[in-house]
Amino acid sequence: MTNDVAIGYLLSLAEIAGVFIAFGVLIGALHKNVGTSPQRQASAAAACLIGTLTLLACLLPLLLQAFGVAQIWLYSSMAFLLLIG
Repeated sequence: MTNDVAIGYLLSLAEIAGVFIAFGVLIGALHKNVGTSPQRQASAAAACLIGTLTLLACLLPLLLQAFGVAQIWLYSSMAFLLLIG
């Protein structure tokens, strides 16, 4: 896989994660006014958190590449594992 293809995949995944974050925030805002169960509010918050982590994991290699870090995938994978661990 070439570097340009990998960048395209990461940006597409980041866009999808951004949509999940937006839907989670929208659902959370609408359900807070209605008075839903805490379990549903927690699942919407979890969707936002997972989407945010996915967004960060997709954009981190691109950010490291912009600064000229040599081993992009190694450092970004380690950072993501530290973030979720």
